[in-house]
Amino acid sequence: MANRTIGITTVLGAVLVLAHPLEAIAGGDGYFRINDQGQLIEYRCIADFLLANDPIPLGSAATYGNDAGFFYDFARASFFRVNDAGAILEYASIDDLASNTGPTLHATIATYGNDAGFLQDPTRSTYIRVENAGFVVEYASFADFIANTNPTVQGNGPSYGDDSGFFYDDRRESYIRVDNNGFIFEYLAFADFAQDANGTLLDTVASYSGDAGFFALHPEKVPSLTTLGAVGLALALLVAATRIGPRNGPGKPTA
Repeated sequence: MANRTIGITTVLGAVLVLAHPLEAIAGGDGYFRINDQGQLIEYRCIADFLLANDPIPLGSAATYGNDAGFFYDFARASFFRVNDAGAILEYASIDDLASNTGPTLHATIATYGNDAGFLQDPTRSTYIRVENAGFVVEYASFADFIANTNPTVQGNGPSYGDDSGFFYDDRRESYIRVDNNGFIFEYLAFADFAQDANGTLLDTVASYSGDAGFFALHPEKVPSLTTLGAVGLALALLVAATRIGPRNGPGKPTA
């Protein structure tokens, strides 16, 4: 029994050790801003983001400052940039985005280059585009989004067209809008976000006005495939450990 207890304890420890650091590999944790100078800046918590406190510079690319928007794709576990020409570019990691390294070009939709922002909604498994006229347009699939096919207009926020950016906050489970004055609004429901209804003003950061985009990412909400595989292996070992016991227990004859 002692050997079995030691085995279980060891494997449980392995689960915790493996899960935590591998989770971080997903790439960053916090709130991200791409300013009008093309700098990618991270804030580790919502309080810092709302006050622009303790910024962490991750990198910069001068061309980013003029781009239409950025977003994190929860479904693909990757980072997207839509530039001012409407090119839809995917980056495998936050480091690649920070250094503008190795992007994959999926398509170029010229009209996207003038839009106010984009986001991927993990609760609806859809892609959202906010046009420069303020219309909130939804695409049911990634294929539709990169081809601009089968769009559904879900609402119209007349003032959205001039805004700095939009994102889904997976920790707060809400939609965040940064307007062209740096006012930061939160919407608890997609319907409210689409219609600019029942928004709550969280704070104002004047320097956010004119920025290229924002997104949020919290790895504990988005486990990587590597993490899931490691935890799965550890759990399998745990099950095996519980089945291992002394071959010759009390009352059992020896060989």
